[in-house]
Order: sequence, then C-alpha cells, then structure tokens
Amino acid sequence: MRKTKKALASLAIAGMALTIVPFNAFAESVVPTRLAGTTAAQTAVAIAEQTGWTGTAILAPSASYGMVDALTGGPLASYLKAPILLTGAGVLDADTKAELIKLEVKKVYVTSGTAVISQVVLNELTGMAITVVPLGGVDKYETSVNIAKRMVGVTKVAVANGLQDELSIAAIASAANQPILLTDKDIIPASVSAYLAENPGITTSDVIGGTGVISEAVKAMLPSATRHAGSTAYDTNNQVIKDFDSVLTYSNVYVANGRTGIDALAGAPLAAQTKSAIVLTDGTLPNVATFVRGELIGSSVVTALGGVAVVPEIVRSGVVTGEADLAEAINDLAVKVNGESILIKDYDERVAESKKIYEKQGMKFDTDQGEQALINIKSQLLDRMIEGKLMAQEVKNQNLDPEDSKVKKQEDVIKNSIGDETKFQDTLKQQGMTEPELKNFLSLYSKITADAKVSDSDVQAFYDRNNANYSQPESVTARHILLKTEDEAKAIILQLKAGADFIQLAKDKSIEAGAKESGGDLGTFTKGEMVPEFETAAFTQKVGTFSDVSIKTQFGFHVILVEAHTTAVVPDYFKVKAQVEQDALSQAKDAKFQTYFEDLREKAKVEYFTGYNPPA
Repeated sequence: MRKTKKALASLAIAGMALTIVPFNAFAESVVPTRLAGTTAAQTAVAIAEQTGWTGTAILAPSASYGMVDALTGGPLASYLKAPILLTGAGVLDADTKAELIKLEVKKVYVTSGTAVISQVVLNELTGMAITVVPLGGVDKYETSVNIAKRMVGVTKVAVANGLQDELSIAAIASAANQPILLTDKDIIPASVSAYLAENPGITTSDVIGGTGVISEAVKAMLPSATRHAGSTAYDTNNQVIKDFDSVLTYSNVYVANGRTGIDALAGAPLAAQTKSAIVLTDGTLPNVATFVRGELIGSSVVTALGGVAVVPEIVRSGVVTGEADLAEAINDLAVKVNGESILIKDYDERVAESKKIYEKQGMKFDTDQGEQALINIKSQLLDRMIEGKLMAQEVKNQNLDPEDSKVKKQEDVIKNSIGDETKFQDTLKQQGMTEPELKNFLSLYSKITADAKVSDSDVQAFYDRNNANYSQPESVTARHILLKTEDEAKAIILQLKAGADFIQLAKDKSIEAGAKESGGDLGTFTKGEMVPEFETAAFTQKVGTFSDVSIKTQFGFHVILVEAHTTAVVPDYFKVKAQVEQDALSQAKDAKFQTYFEDLREKAKVEYFTGYNPPA
C-alpha cells in the first residue's frame, strides 16, 4: 500500500499517464497470513511479489552453507529497493529466473563468491542482459563489508556472530539503513576494522548476542556499542524485539524458522517496509509471542514466512493469540520432552526423508523385510528427535553457542569425511537428524568431555585390547576361475599346465558375473573375508602358482592363481602410540558423554501420545 500511494503521488505531481506505472506498484495492500512455496526459492519469489520492487534484485544462495553471507544483504536490499531471490549453486533456479524476467531486472547483486554461486549461474544472468555485481569476499567478514560499502549515509552498524542473531536484527537494520557486520567472538576481523576506521561517520553500533558469541573485549572496540542479548538465540530475538519496540510497528508481524533461516533472509526487506519485527521459532511457540500479542492492533496481520513444515500453523496463530491452543493441537502431538512438543507432522516428515534415502540405496519397504525395517527406523527416528530436544534444552541451560567457530570446524571435518554437501545432508536425513541438532550435539559433547583424560597405562591397555587395529594383517592377492563342475575345472587346469593364459581363460570360461571384464580379479583380501575352503587354499598356495586341484565351495569349483601374499606386520608400540593415545581418549570421551546423556535421559519427563509409545 505504501508503494501504491507513493507511485500515485508521483503521478499526480508529474501529470503522467497511469499506464506507465510498473505493474508491481499496485501490489496487494494486505500481506497474506502465509508466504510460502514448495521450495525456498519459491517462497522468496512469493515474498518478492509483496515488496512491489522491480528493476534490481539481490541474488543469494539457497544452500545453508552460504546463508551467513547472504543474511547481511537484507539492509542493502532495502537500500536498493531490491527483493532477495534465491538460487542453487550450479544452475539458476527456474522460479527465480522467471521472477527476474517478470520484474524486468537489469542489475543483480550477488552476495556470495563463485564457490557458492557458480560462474555458470553468473554467465546465465549475463546472457539475460543482466549486469552482475559480485559482493562475495574472501570470507564472510569481508563479504559483510563489501555489502556495507554499497550503502551511503550510514551512521550506525549492527554487529553479529551467528545465524539467528543476524536474523533477529535483519529487518530492523534494513529499515534503519544499518549494515550488518560480522565478527569473531574474541577479535574483530581486519576487513571489518578497516571499514570502521575508513568511516568515522559511523558513531554507534548494536551488538547482537551475548558474551558467548561476542566478547566484551570486541564490544569495547566498537563505536558506542549497545548489547542486545538473551541466554539463547531465541531469547536474543525476544530481547531485540523488546529493545527496538519504540521503532517497530505492529500492523504486520512476520514469523520465520530460526533453524533453517532461509525464509527470514528473503523476508527481511519486506518486513523493513513496514518496520515490522521478525519473530523466530524453532517449531514451537517462542516466549516473545506474549509480548508481541500485547502490541498487536485489531487489523494486524501475522504472516508466516515458509510452509507449515517450518512454521507450524499453531505457532503462527499462537503469535496472534499470545499462546498456543494446546487443546486444539493435542492431536498434532507425538511426544513432549520436558514440556516441549514434537509434532506428528515433523516426525512424519523426518520418516519420509529417511525413507527416500534408504530407497535410493535399494531398500524396498513393500516387502516383509522392508516393513519390519521401517518399524525399526521409525522407532530410531523418534528416539533421535527426543534426544535432539534434550540436547537443545541442555545447550540452552548451559548457555552454549552451537554457532561457535570450533563447532563449525568440527562440522566441516564431518562434512569432508562424508563427501560433498549433498551426501552430508542425505546422511543427516537418513539418521533422522537436522544440521542444528548436529551442532547442538557437537557443542554439548565438547563441553561435557572437555576434561576427559587418559593415563599412559590406559593407553597401553587400550593398545593391548585393540592391537589388531594397528597391525597390517596377513593378506593374499589372487584371481580365480569359477566353474560349474569338477570336470570343467580339471580341463582348465590342464590348459593352464599347457601354458594357457589364466586371465584370458577367466574371461572366456568363468561363470562368475563380471569375470569377462575383471579376468577373475579378487583383489587383496584378509582372513575371514572368503568362505573357509577358498581361504585355506589361497593362504597355503605359493605365490605365482595356480591350484593343481580345484577347490569346491558353495558357489562351484574354483581354480586359484595367487599373485601376492603379505605376512602380518605388528608395528612397534611407540611408533603408533600417538594414534593409540588419540583413539583411547576418543573412547574415554564417548564413554563419559554416554554416561552423562543416559543420566539426562533418565531424568527427563518424556510423554508419549497415543500411537507413539516405544515398542514394549
């Protein structure tokens, strides 16, 4: 509505024809109670439609690993009057591309480097006659500075170190022409320090988050800094809304998921248009809902950013009423953990995601075996969600920061060991875990096991129990020719004795699947990997010889060629002591955390609703 009035006033003054007003100038004056699509990119498009802005856009990554960079783009989006649209890394999202065309965009500011939004995407934009302005820096700190440098007239900055804290201030900072700068907990990055030094007109700053994420030492180095913080990220969101209550209006209020964050990213400039707050939820009704309810007026609209999977309807409506209607929602509950709800729909969603991954790996759930496996998987997933709730509660109780740089490094190690981002996310889904839950686990594990130690005698005892793990076992490298009958095997042996080539015979005569390509190659194997009859023959046969009698197994009759035989090697204890000590310490930490968590689970109040009780 604001955009419409402004456009009409301009037309009246200029005496221009109504037909030249951009079609988006007359966007709906009342924002719907939910802006959502089936993907994050579609949700961003729905939000963009509400802004009424055309001609310029901000392009941010839809993947979680680029979101921190992108969140600092909210204030620039408001400054440029440019909606935030999303894309994947490798190709320009189809919905986003259609929206760029619809909004007649001629310039796009890209919040991340080509490691996050690829050159292929940038080339596609250029091919659409769109000017690309890259904003990505060498790290997230420099990116936040690059974004800030695009804004003029800046006298105040917000400083954050964590996804949810950026989300909490994004809309407020966007409305105030206030860039968001990123920092480490204990030191201001060089690029941020240089920006502040180059802009003496910046006289005040807002520090978002407690001393667990931004230290007092860093706060002291910022211009006239005021801290806005709570004991958790969601408490910080509560405090930010209360601290900035005097500049907020409540004709519109937005609710977004603080764990995924991506919808709040796109929603920040829309919320800034009406100086509205963004309330963050973890899927449950946040404490700030009661305060916000007291500020609403009769015509206020509370809008969820994203689908019901990220912002449940009972949470959105709970912000309107100030409390969740538990009587109505009781049928939506699977479990309550210390009073916090696990919703049936969230549980069903995790089951569906896990099933997809298992099915990709060949699991068939329409068989008797598959049906039993699904029962076990469902039980394990519900246990994992209960454990996730307990860990989230402990992280809050102990005032831990799951966005800490040490946690990020630990997560990166896990990602690298699994492979790429897609494999990492698939693994999480298969295990019934979300990325925030993994971060909660890592931060809690680090805290609980920080004082775990092992003595020299503990290390020696660990080695004595597990020395096989540090030894090179005896192994054989071999090929074989598999035949149906003993007579066929005897015929092969005669041909070999006459000088026939073993590999060619394996390709021509072996009934083993794949022998035509492999030439009967079995690679290198250790004891226990082959059936006993085959193993005994292979490990007693001389290197470079083929068996002069066939070996009968359940598979048929084998003729074996031994190509190499390596004896077992037990390394000197002191040569592997460093690795053994590390492994022994890991085991000690695991045992300590398991004891701690079992006690935590034992003391927890876990209420199962009908149909979700654990198996007897």
